[in-house]
Amino acid sequence: ANIIRINVIEGDRVKKGQALAYLIHPDLIKLQTDYVNSWNQLEYLENEYNRQKKLYEENVGSGKEFQRVKADYLSTKGMVQGYEAQLKLMGLNIDRLKKSELYEEVPVISPIDGYVGDVNVKTGMYVSPQTELFEVVNNDFIHADLMVFEKDMHKVKVGQKISFSLESLPGKELEATIFAIGKSFEQGPKTLHIHAEINNKQGFLLPGMYIRGRIMINEEMGNALPEGAVVRDGDKFFMFTAEKKLDNGETEWAFAPVEVIPGINSDGWVEIKLLEPLLEGSQLAWNNAYYLIAEMKKGEAGHDD
Repeated sequence: ANIIRINVIEGDRVKKGQALAYLIHPDLIKLQTDYVNSWNQLEYLENEYNRQKKLYEENVGSGKEFQRVKADYLSTKGMVQGYEAQLKLMGLNIDRLKKSELYEEVPVISPIDGYVGDVNVKTGMYVSPQTELFEVVNNDFIHADLMVFEKDMHKVKVGQKISFSLESLPGKELEATIFAIGKSFEQGPKTLHIHAEINNKQGFLLPGMYIRGRIMINEEMGNALPEGAVVRDGDKFFMFTAEKKLDNGETEWAFAPVEVIPGINSDGWVEIKLLEPLLEGSQLAWNNAYYLIAEMKKGEAGHDD
Protein backbone atom coordinates (compact mmCIF):
# COMPACT_ATOMS: atom_id res chain seq x y z
CA ALA A 1 0.00 0.00 0.00
CA ASN A 2 1.04 3.62 -0.50
CA ILE A 3 0.91 6.44 2.04
CA ILE A 4 -1.51 9.02 0.68
CA ARG A 5 -1.61 11.36 3.69
CA ILE A 6 0.19 11.81 7.03
CA ASN A 7 -1.71 13.57 9.82
CA VAL A 8 0.90 13.80 12.60
CA ILE A 9 4.48 14.83 13.30
CA GLU A 10 6.94 13.85 16.02
CA GLY A 11 5.81 15.03 19.45
CA ASP A 12 2.08 15.21 18.66
CA ARG A 13 -0.26 13.92 21.35
CA VAL A 14 -2.68 11.34 19.94
CA LYS A 15 -5.72 9.45 21.22
CA LYS A 16 -6.44 5.74 20.90
CA GLY A 17 -8.26 5.19 17.60
CA GLN A 18 -6.98 8.42 16.02
CA ALA A 19 -5.91 8.25 12.36
CA LEU A 20 -2.16 8.83 12.03
CA ALA A 21 -2.07 8.46 8.23
CA TYR A 22 -4.08 7.07 5.29
CA LEU A 23 -3.21 4.28 2.84
CA ILE A 24 -4.44 3.47 -0.66
CA HIS A 25 -4.06 0.24 -2.62
CA PRO A 26 -6.27 -1.90 -4.89
CA ASP A 27 -5.93 -4.84 -2.50
CA LEU A 28 -7.53 -2.76 0.29
CA ILE A 29 -10.50 -2.02 -1.97
CA LYS A 30 -10.71 -5.69 -2.96
CA LEU A 31 -10.78 -6.80 0.68
CA GLN A 32 -13.77 -4.55 1.31
CA THR A 33 -15.50 -5.72 -1.87
CA ASP A 34 -14.96 -9.37 -0.95
CA TYR A 35 -16.45 -8.68 2.46
CA VAL A 36 -19.55 -6.96 1.06
CA ASN A 37 -20.13 -9.84 -1.41
CA SER A 38 -19.66 -12.44 1.32
CA TRP A 39 -21.96 -10.54 3.68
CA ASN A 40 -24.72 -10.40 1.10
CA GLN A 41 -24.23 -14.09 0.30
CA LEU A 42 -24.39 -14.87 4.02
CA GLU A 43 -27.76 -13.14 4.37
CA TYR A 44 -29.16 -15.26 1.54
CA LEU A 45 -27.65 -18.49 2.94
CA GLU A 46 -28.93 -17.74 6.43
CA ASN A 47 -32.47 -17.45 5.14
CA GLU A 48 -32.05 -20.60 3.04
CA TYR A 49 -30.54 -22.47 6.00
CA ASN A 50 -33.43 -21.54 8.28
CA ARG A 51 -35.92 -22.58 5.56
CA GLN A 52 -34.24 -25.95 4.91
CA LYS A 53 -33.89 -26.59 8.64
CA LYS A 54 -37.61 -26.07 9.18
CA LEU A 55 -38.47 -28.38 6.25
CA TYR A 56 -36.07 -31.02 7.54
CA GLU A 57 -37.49 -30.89 11.07
CA GLU A 58 -41.00 -31.31 9.61
CA ASN A 59 -39.79 -34.30 7.54
CA VAL A 60 -40.64 -32.49 4.34
CA GLY A 61 -37.20 -31.47 3.04
CA SER A 62 -34.27 -33.63 2.01
CA GLY A 63 -31.65 -34.29 4.65
CA LYS A 64 -28.93 -34.17 2.00
CA GLU A 65 -30.06 -30.73 0.79
CA PHE A 66 -30.23 -29.46 4.37
CA GLN A 67 -26.65 -30.62 5.06
CA ARG A 68 -25.39 -28.95 1.87
CA VAL A 69 -27.05 -25.63 2.71
CA LYS A 70 -25.80 -25.86 6.31
CA ALA A 71 -22.21 -26.43 5.13
CA ASP A 72 -22.39 -23.46 2.73
CA TYR A 73 -23.91 -21.26 5.43
CA LEU A 74 -21.31 -22.07 8.10
CA SER A 75 -18.44 -21.81 5.61
CA THR A 76 -19.58 -18.36 4.46
CA LYS A 77 -20.23 -17.27 8.03
CA GLY A 78 -16.65 -18.14 8.96
CA MET A 79 -15.36 -16.28 5.91
CA VAL A 80 -17.37 -13.18 6.83
CA GLN A 81 -16.06 -13.26 10.41
CA GLY A 82 -12.51 -13.51 9.09
CA TYR A 83 -13.02 -10.50 6.84
CA GLU A 84 -14.59 -8.55 9.72
CA ALA A 85 -11.62 -9.28 11.99
CA GLN A 86 -9.21 -7.92 9.34
CA LEU A 87 -11.33 -4.85 8.67
CA LYS A 88 -11.73 -4.06 12.38
CA LEU A 89 -7.96 -4.21 12.81
CA MET A 90 -7.75 -1.62 10.04
CA GLY A 91 -10.19 0.61 11.92
CA LEU A 92 -12.98 0.41 9.34
CA ASN A 93 -16.63 0.71 10.28
CA ILE A 94 -18.32 -2.63 9.59
CA ASP A 95 -21.85 -1.20 9.61
CA ARG A 96 -20.87 1.28 6.91
CA LEU A 97 -19.44 -1.52 4.75
CA LYS A 98 -22.63 -3.54 5.14
CA LYS A 99 -24.34 -0.66 3.33
CA SER A 100 -21.82 -1.11 0.47
CA GLU A 101 -20.12 2.19 1.36
CA LEU A 102 -16.43 1.44 0.73
CA TYR A 103 -13.35 3.31 1.97
CA GLU A 104 -11.04 4.54 -0.78
CA GLU A 105 -8.47 5.55 1.84
CA VAL A 106 -7.74 3.25 4.79
CA PRO A 107 -6.61 4.88 8.06
CA VAL A 108 -3.57 3.86 10.10
CA ILE A 109 -4.98 3.90 13.63
CA SER A 110 -3.12 4.63 16.88
CA PRO A 111 -3.59 1.64 19.20
CA ILE A 112 -3.02 3.68 22.40
CA ASP A 113 -3.13 7.16 23.88
CA GLY A 114 0.29 8.78 23.87
CA TYR A 115 2.80 10.83 21.92
CA VAL A 116 4.23 10.26 18.46
CA GLY A 117 7.87 9.29 18.95
CA ASP A 118 8.96 8.54 15.38
CA VAL A 119 7.45 9.00 11.92
CA ASN A 120 9.22 6.52 9.66
CA VAL A 121 7.28 7.17 6.43
CA LYS A 122 6.72 9.87 3.83
CA THR A 123 3.78 10.70 1.62
CA GLY A 124 3.74 8.46 -1.47
CA MET A 125 5.99 5.85 0.12
CA TYR A 126 5.13 2.18 -0.46
CA VAL A 127 4.78 0.15 2.74
CA SER A 128 4.33 -3.54 3.44
CA PRO A 129 2.63 -5.16 6.45
CA GLN A 130 6.09 -5.52 8.04
CA THR A 131 6.95 -1.81 7.72
CA GLU A 132 7.14 0.12 11.00
CA LEU A 133 5.23 3.31 10.22
CA PHE A 134 5.04 5.17 13.53
CA GLU A 135 6.16 4.88 17.12
CA VAL A 136 3.56 5.96 19.68
CA VAL A 137 4.76 6.15 23.28
CA ASN A 138 2.56 6.26 26.37
CA ASN A 139 4.59 7.75 29.22
CA ASP A 140 1.85 7.16 31.80
CA PHE A 141 3.30 3.70 32.42
CA ILE A 142 6.98 4.68 32.30
CA HIS A 143 9.10 3.21 35.08
CA ALA A 144 12.70 3.19 36.23
CA ASP A 145 14.88 0.28 35.11
CA LEU A 146 18.15 -0.09 37.00
CA MET A 147 20.97 -2.63 37.09
CA VAL A 148 22.38 -4.06 40.32
CA PHE A 149 25.64 -5.98 40.55
CA GLU A 150 25.55 -9.62 41.61
CA LYS A 151 27.39 -8.89 44.86
CA ASP A 152 24.63 -6.48 45.95
CA MET A 153 21.55 -8.47 44.89
CA HIS A 154 20.97 -9.96 48.37
CA LYS A 155 20.40 -6.43 49.72
CA VAL A 156 17.58 -5.61 47.30
CA LYS A 157 13.89 -6.26 48.09
CA VAL A 158 10.53 -5.35 46.58
CA GLY A 159 9.12 -2.24 48.28
CA GLN A 160 12.46 -0.51 48.86
CA LYS A 161 12.75 3.15 47.92
CA ILE A 162 15.05 4.44 45.20
CA SER A 163 16.35 7.96 44.83
CA PHE A 164 17.54 8.69 41.29
CA SER A 165 18.65 11.54 39.09
CA LEU A 166 18.77 12.10 35.33
CA GLU A 167 22.00 12.62 33.46
CA SER A 168 20.25 15.33 31.43
CA LEU A 169 18.96 17.16 34.54
CA PRO A 170 21.72 17.13 37.17
CA GLY A 171 20.51 18.10 40.62
CA LYS A 172 16.92 16.99 39.98
CA GLU A 173 16.07 14.16 42.39
CA LEU A 174 13.15 11.77 41.82
CA GLU A 175 11.89 8.85 43.89
CA ALA A 176 10.69 5.39 42.95
CA THR A 177 9.60 2.15 44.65
CA ILE A 178 10.85 -1.29 43.58
CA PHE A 179 7.98 -3.46 42.30
CA ALA A 180 9.88 -6.25 40.52
CA ILE A 181 13.32 -7.84 40.56
CA GLY A 182 14.67 -9.73 37.55
CA LYS A 183 15.21 -13.48 37.76
CA SER A 184 18.08 -13.79 35.29
CA PHE A 185 21.46 -12.07 34.98
CA GLU A 186 22.68 -9.79 32.24
CA GLN A 187 26.23 -10.61 31.14
CA GLY A 188 29.20 -8.27 30.91
CA PRO A 189 29.12 -7.11 33.68
CA LYS A 190 26.95 -9.60 35.58
CA THR A 191 23.96 -7.56 36.74
CA LEU A 192 20.30 -7.98 37.63
CA HIS A 193 17.40 -5.83 36.40
CA ILE A 194 15.45 -3.87 39.01
CA HIS A 195 12.10 -2.31 38.04
CA ALA A 196 10.69 0.59 40.08
CA GLU A 197 7.46 2.60 39.92
CA ILE A 198 8.22 6.33 39.78
CA ASN A 199 6.40 8.10 42.63
CA ASN A 200 6.49 11.66 41.31
CA LYS A 201 6.29 11.30 37.52
CA GLN A 202 6.96 14.45 35.55
CA GLY A 203 6.33 15.38 31.94
CA PHE A 204 10.01 15.56 31.00
CA LEU A 205 10.54 11.82 31.57
CA LEU A 206 11.06 9.92 28.32
CA PRO A 207 11.78 6.24 27.59
CA GLY A 208 15.48 5.57 27.15
CA MET A 209 16.70 8.38 29.44
CA TYR A 210 19.84 7.42 31.36
CA ILE A 211 19.44 7.56 35.15
CA ARG A 212 21.66 6.99 38.16
CA GLY A 213 19.99 5.74 41.32
CA ARG A 214 20.60 4.73 44.92
CA ILE A 215 18.56 2.04 46.68
CA MET A 216 17.58 2.80 50.26
CA ILE A 217 18.49 -0.49 51.95
CA ASN A 218 17.30 0.74 55.37
CA GLU A 219 15.85 3.92 56.80
CA GLU A 220 17.93 4.55 59.89
CA MET A 221 17.97 8.16 61.06
CA GLY A 222 21.27 9.94 61.67
CA ASN A 223 22.93 13.33 61.92
CA ALA A 224 24.38 14.92 58.81
CA LEU A 225 26.06 18.13 57.69
CA PRO A 226 26.88 19.59 54.28
CA GLU A 227 30.21 18.29 52.95
CA GLY A 228 31.69 21.77 53.31
CA ALA A 229 31.10 21.66 57.07
CA VAL A 230 33.46 18.70 57.63
CA VAL A 231 37.19 18.72 57.02
CA ARG A 232 39.93 16.14 57.30
CA ASP A 233 43.11 16.94 59.19
CA GLY A 234 45.59 14.09 59.10
CA ASP A 235 43.71 10.96 60.09
CA LYS A 236 40.93 12.86 61.91
CA PHE A 237 37.78 14.68 60.81
CA PHE A 238 36.39 17.87 62.31
CA MET A 239 33.32 20.04 62.25
CA PHE A 240 33.06 23.43 63.95
CA THR A 241 30.75 24.81 66.61
CA ALA A 242 29.88 28.48 66.28
CA GLU A 243 29.34 30.90 69.17
CA LYS A 244 28.27 34.51 68.85
CA LYS A 245 30.23 36.98 71.03
CA LEU A 246 30.28 40.74 71.58
CA ASP A 247 33.65 42.48 71.39
CA ASN A 248 33.65 46.24 71.99
CA GLY A 249 30.02 46.39 70.98
CA GLU A 250 30.60 44.44 67.77
CA THR A 251 29.30 40.96 67.09
CA GLU A 252 31.91 38.35 66.36
CA TRP A 253 31.77 34.61 65.86
CA ALA A 254 34.07 32.16 67.59
CA PHE A 255 34.59 28.75 66.05
CA ALA A 256 35.83 25.63 67.82
CA PRO A 257 36.77 22.32 66.19
CA VAL A 258 34.91 19.16 67.24
CA GLU A 259 36.22 15.77 66.21
CA VAL A 260 33.66 13.55 64.46
CA ILE A 261 33.54 10.20 62.67
CA PRO A 262 32.17 10.56 59.14
CA GLY A 263 29.67 8.05 57.79
CA ILE A 264 27.70 7.74 54.56
CA ASN A 265 28.22 10.49 51.99
CA SER A 266 25.26 11.28 49.69
CA ASP A 267 24.07 14.21 47.59
CA GLY A 268 26.47 16.70 49.14
CA TRP A 269 25.72 15.62 52.71
CA VAL A 270 27.89 13.56 55.03
CA GLU A 271 26.73 11.56 58.04
CA ILE A 272 28.52 12.46 61.27
CA LYS A 273 28.90 10.51 64.49
CA LEU A 274 29.91 12.43 67.60
CA LEU A 275 32.60 11.20 69.95
CA GLU A 276 30.98 13.24 72.74
CA PRO A 277 27.53 14.84 72.92
CA LEU A 278 27.26 18.54 72.17
CA LEU A 279 25.97 21.04 74.68
CA GLU A 280 22.29 21.76 74.29
CA GLY A 281 21.67 24.70 71.97
CA SER A 282 25.07 24.43 70.24
CA GLN A 283 25.28 26.04 66.81
CA LEU A 284 27.30 24.56 63.97
CA ALA A 285 29.13 26.02 60.99
CA TRP A 286 27.58 24.67 57.78
CA ASN A 287 30.43 25.48 55.41
CA ASN A 288 34.02 26.69 55.02
CA ALA A 289 35.41 24.05 57.39
CA TYR A 290 38.62 23.90 55.33
CA TYR A 291 39.07 27.66 55.69
CA LEU A 292 38.32 27.55 59.42
CA ILE A 293 40.89 24.84 60.16
CA ALA A 294 43.45 26.69 58.03
CA GLU A 295 42.85 29.87 60.06
CA MET A 296 43.05 27.87 63.28
CA LYS A 297 46.43 26.42 62.28
CA LYS A 298 47.63 29.85 61.21
CA GLY A 299 46.71 31.18 64.65
CA GLU A 300 48.46 28.31 66.38
CA ALA A 301 51.60 28.92 64.32
CA GLY A 302 51.57 32.64 65.22
CA HIS A 303 51.07 31.81 68.88
CA ASP A 304 54.08 29.48 68.85
CA ASP A 305 56.24 32.30 67.51
